Amino acid sequence: MLILLLRSRANRRAAIARGFSLIEIAVVLLILSVLISIVAIPISSQVEARRVEDTRKQVELAKEALMGFAVSQGKLPCPASPISNGVSSYCTNGTGGCTATTTVQTHGRCSDPNGFLPAVTLGTAPIDAQGYAVDAWQDGTAARRVRFAVSRFESPAGTFPLTAANGIRTATMDTVAVAPNHLYICATGLVAAPPTSSCGATVTTLSSQAAAVIYSFGKNGTNAFADLSFDEKNNQDAGSNDIVFTAGDPNATFDDIVTWVSLNVLFGRMVQANKLP
Repeated sequence: MLILLLRSRANRRAAIARGFSLIEIAVVLLILSVLISIVAIPISSQVEARRVEDTRKQVELAKEALMGFAVSQGKLPCPASPISNGVSSYCTNGTGGCTATTTVQTHGRCSDPNGFLPAVTLGTAPIDAQGYAVDAWQDGTAARRVRFAVSRFESPAGTFPLTAANGIRTATMDTVAVAPNHLYICATGLVAAPPTSSCGATVTTLSSQAAAVIYSFGKNGTNAFADLSFDEKNNQDAGSNDIVFTAGDPNATFDDIVTWVSLNVLFGRMVQANKLP
């Protein structure tokens, strides 16, 4: 009888031990699943946040490279064209039809004032196999190439002071500062296509005197044009004569990453470097 009692107690203890072991395993599995869900759920958000931050840093570094170029060359570079492989693209003549060339022209006329960041000319990175600067969403498509536009102010006819050698010095800061055709940077909130010569009355004008703008189309840069907001369409529909762009913090309908070079900041840097007046 004693032996049976001892065996019964031993069996109960073994059962209890086995029970605790199963409970412990269940608890461990539960904790692991919670930890995995905590890590897995936001990981894509973390990746996207990192891409946004990397691209933001990239366009700001490109802005500094532009300033350095202006200080060393006395002018801004022209944008790269779709066939210039990341090199500034000019017209061979200051007026009339344009034959594109990567040879710097004294008149400063760009083959297209709205194009790609001239990464090869500026020496910036990262770039794709064709020499174009690409944002952090790089996937081999042209939609990931960083864009660049420059003021197309012309004075006198056939000379473009911002991209001509010593053009600002020759035209004088007073003349350039009050000239038309500099770039407009608008706040987000467009409910219709903006006017082509200003931000209009529906959104705030962030700058009406931008010498250049650098921008990425952001995560949804490959989306169909028809699916974009008016704010994003404003940047993607930047033709040769367009001088109006949109900038702002990311929101549900806008994720472009945009920075610009203020005309007065450009003047200040060039004055400090004795490139002006």
